[in-house]
Amino acid sequence: MFAMTGAQAKALLGPSKPNLELTATEAQRYEAHRARTLERLDLEDEITTQQAELNAGTARLVSLLGRHLAKDFWKDHDGLTSPATFLTWKLGQTPSSGAQLLNVATLLEDFSLIRESFATGELSLPQVKILVSVAETATEAELVELARNLSGAQLSRFAGHYRSALRLQEDSAHKERYLSTRHNDDGSWTISGRLASEHGALIDKALDQAMDEMRKEDTPLDYDAHDPWGARKADAFMVVAESFLAGGSGERKPHERNTVVIHADLEVLAGSGGIGKIEGGGITSGGTIERLLCGGASVIEMLHKDGNIVHVDKKRRLPNVPMRRALEARDRCCSFPGCSRTARLQTHHTKWYSRNGDTVMGNLGLYCWAHHRLIHDGKVTIEKTDSGLLFRDSHDKVIAKEPLKATGPNVAELNRQRGIQVSEETCLPGWGGEPGDLKYVADIYLINRHVSLREAGKVPVEGPDP
Repeated sequence: MFAMTGAQAKALLGPSKPNLELTATEAQRYEAHRARTLERLDLEDEITTQQAELNAGTARLVSLLGRHLAKDFWKDHDGLTSPATFLTWKLGQTPSSGAQLLNVATLLEDFSLIRESFATGELSLPQVKILVSVAETATEAELVELARNLSGAQLSRFAGHYRSALRLQEDSAHKERYLSTRHNDDGSWTISGRLASEHGALIDKALDQAMDEMRKEDTPLDYDAHDPWGARKADAFMVVAESFLAGGSGERKPHERNTVVIHADLEVLAGSGGIGKIEGGGITSGGTIERLLCGGASVIEMLHKDGNIVHVDKKRRLPNVPMRRALEARDRCCSFPGCSRTARLQTHHTKWYSRNGDTVMGNLGLYCWAHHRLIHDGKVTIEKTDSGLLFRDSHDKVIAKEPLKATGPNVAELNRQRGIQVSEETCLPGWGGEPGDLKYVADIYLINRHVSLREAGKVPVEGPDP
């Protein structure tokens, strides 16, 4: 069984007039089904051909980025702090997608076979990302062949099993540990991370103990929640956090509570509804704010009146604490074009304080340390205009995110110019739907990897010394 192109499927479809005795209704249904099938096959061939063209075009883009990165050309632009900021500025990439492109461009240099299959349109960028994350010189050929014959979903699952086996061999789980938290704009908070199994077991034990305590206290399940048992575990997580902050007692005393800073209008704080913002987090409802207030959270109010934030006296050089919070709520990240840094931001007067600039919201902005230094070194100037801030480099050139240009030859024509010919079969996987055990396949590839590394002299031969 294998994946077929439209032309191959058409050959098996049968004639337009079958050599069968059919009623008029049956013949009409047969023709309608045949016409629909032919239309679908033609469209799917065009889709796979276009994907192969895009694969080859993306491979060319990655190759160009690799050359640009190798020459450190991004450093020639005033204000750029990393190669990733070049991509967010020039190509409209997000920081994460830009980092992934640069990672592929860097790692791909070591793998000629993956590079070749990518350049000819056989492999897509997501497939290449997976391959360069697990491939080694000794295993590259086998992994490329596998990628050609698996669907994207299968390759992703195979890589998951393969990485897991590698981690067990190399005991790398502890090195890969991380934890990240995030406030969302819908008033929720999410947490994600990875820990070594033994550490995860410790956390599971703490959660189980907290849930046992909740059961002993006859705490009812919240059946209004989308997942009552999941909500119970989330509540147990809160109990664990409360217990730590209380030194193990499970309940914090009022004088031990940490300060929670809330940005909200006075009407919200008075309990009349609406929304507010938790400092360092996202938008939250008036009901959440009311619960925080009832729980004894300390509130530092940012005064709003007709949309204007009260500012400090002109004699003050640095903004006070409420104004700093207002800036963080307004700017969120570095104000320099294309920069998305959010850590350790510094306050800057657009019209410098030394030049009689006022310490008011309209004259203040947040900048990362790198761009703040460029401004004070005179390599970047800022001009306030009716449409916003205008940034110029040391050559008086406007620094702004350039729009993408879609002029010139299309991807297919560019591929032809580079001698790349694709068809509807180019990126079609060899797999045709038959069942298989990808975990078993990963184990086999892991054994082959060990043999290849041993033959290359990269692992010692097992057994006693002669």
